Amino acid sequence: MKKQQMRGFWFGFNTMTIILIVCFLFVIPLLNAFEGFAQTVDIFLKETATATTTNISTLSLELSNAEQTPLNAFEFTLQYNPKEITVLDMSPLTTLCEDQFVLVHDINNASGTAQFACGTLTPFSDTSGIVATINIQKHTLTTTTVSFATSSTHVLAHDGYGTDATRTIGNLILTSF
Repeated sequence: MKKQQMRGFWFGFNTMTIILIVCFLFVIPLLNAFEGFAQTVDIFLKETATATTTNISTLSLELSNAEQTPLNAFEFTLQYNPKEITVLDMSPLTTLCEDQFVLVHDINNASGTAQFACGTLTPFSDTSGIVATINIQKHTLTTTTVSFATSSTHVLAHDGYGTDATRTIGNLILTSF
């Protein structure tokens, strides 16, 4: 009986296919884990000052960057009830926004949305910071919510790929007295 040789095109092709499939099965979970590690930034709103006579409040939009991930761009859309709140203005701070890189600065009190997008050349790597201050006027003495639109609220890492570093987004519940 003649011994069959294990060499040939189909043997090499099948061997390489099995090796690539095994490598692919190990790489996908690693990439997924890396994406989870990259998302380390929390975004939240805080009410910092309130004038009781005019019902004007100042909100601060803050970042918590526990892993000190270098960041270079930020965008958000706020949603609110225009019958209860009017957004007067949004002022970016130099934390993550440079004047020449303010891309979107739109307040639409008719629809109850405020959009903002900005960036910087110098990456932000601190553990926390205030990105913008927002002045609002309350119209009613009820509890209302100012929330982020999750589909258009992102903090981008300074990695050259536009990696979304947003982990959690915290909305704000305002109570008037």
